[in-house]
Amino acid sequence: MLNVRGIRCNPYQFAMPVTARHAYRRKWATERKELPLKDVASAGGWKDVTTLLTGSQRAEEATMLKVMEPPVKLVSRRAAGALEKR
Repeated sequence: MLNVRGIRCNPYQFAMPVTARHAYRRKWATERKELPLKDVASAGGWKDVTTLLTGSQRAEEATMLKVMEPPVKLVSRRAAGALEKR
């Protein structure tokens, strides 16, 4: 990440206990669950996506409820094409 002067910096290098810093990273990663996993891992400084998945992203009640909602019915391409011709 670049700061205002264009110098490369790490936003997590500041005087804060490691446990507090980890809580902020976990919150940051959880807020970006909808984004591509590789992009979130790279932007957040994780070297491996498994670390991000196992320790940094948390389940939330709102997203768990979305998962449990009835799924959207998918239509195959062949059936969709037949419907368009009618």
